[in-house]
Amino acid sequence: MKKILILHNQYIERGGEDIAVEREINLLKEKYIVEEIIVNNKNTGFLNTITIFLTNSNYKINKIVEEKLDNFQPDFIYIHNLWFTISLGVFKLFFKRNIPIYLKIHNFRYFCTRSHMSKKHFLKNTFCQACGKSKINLGIYNKYFDSYLKSIFVNRFGKKYIKIISDKRIVKIVLTNFHKKFLIDLGLNDEKINVIPNYLDLKEINNSESKLDNLIYAGRISKEKGIEDLILAFKKSNLKTTTLNLIGDGPDLEKLKEDYSNSKIIFKGTLNNHDTLKHIKNAKAVITNTLMYEGQPTLLCEASALGTISIFPDNGGIAEFFNDDYPFKFNQLNKNDLLDKINLLENKELVKKENNKITKNLQKILDKDRVLENFKEIFND
Repeated sequence: MKKILILHNQYIERGGEDIAVEREINLLKEKYIVEEIIVNNKNTGFLNTITIFLTNSNYKINKIVEEKLDNFQPDFIYIHNLWFTISLGVFKLFFKRNIPIYLKIHNFRYFCTRSHMSKKHFLKNTFCQACGKSKINLGIYNKYFDSYLKSIFVNRFGKKYIKIISDKRIVKIVLTNFHKKFLIDLGLNDEKINVIPNYLDLKEINNSESKLDNLIYAGRISKEKGIEDLILAFKKSNLKTTTLNLIGDGPDLEKLKEDYSNSKIIFKGTLNNHDTLKHIKNAKAVITNTLMYEGQPTLLCEASALGTISIFPDNGGIAEFFNDDYPFKFNQLNKNDLLDKINLLENKELVKKENNKITKNLQKILDKDRVLENFKEIFND
């Protein structure tokens, strides 16, 4: 069996990407010998953090990686997130040893942090669909974080990251064909870009015939997710007995709770994954009004696996996980179309028909053997 060394830098707040990496590791272990270097930014230490920011390399991590390379001797390196503790110095180690490198790009942060000037970040737009930031709020400098100092460091990281991943020795993996085209448009070699979605074990999720009259949103409560327009559309809808449940936390939570919370609009705050899935399983539908490009929408894929309808904007690669003729996708930023799709939930026959189709369609896309075959192909195994 071939051996794979996987690197991933977890986020401080556990998110969908971290869950996806764990699921994929477990999947790959069925066909490969896998070892991981998984770190978190919580306990990096002040002095070490400053050194990493200044050099875009982490001596301690590099030493751990070299020891792992010596002892494990992997056939492949498979990288996920590197910001910021693992950092970019590991690439030099892998290039030096001439080990095949595979990099899975889950989000579009590299696009937003590739320059110190906001002009290159936003191009001719005033709003970035990759990160949800507004040019008006940033000004001339590309202030990606609230702190100028952190922004300087992440932009230095982003500029170097783009340069490194343009190297033809690195095989890129993205989640959708939309993201592949996005990278090609930035000038990356399309022959080195592969599409493999995040694996979702559909056997762990059983759909439900019993649905409550609930509409579910689960995610960050913030402007770039279009929550307020979603709430306003729901209030205008014909769904007189339906309840909108919003699961999650974020900077706009308290204000939206104050302005809109009532018996039909319920803010549930943060729930664990098990409880969130339980709500999705029993819901009439899930909904998102995101203004951003999405990689692979974990919420919507889990909903489809549970036989629950999704209402979403036809933006980025989201629609690739649904049938071509899926009737519940709406034109992004079109409030009237969003309202129409919410009202379409009153068509019980259509809802039942789509409930049966979405799970079967997702099973084709995320079939275990198909995903493993995709990896086998790019690993030349």
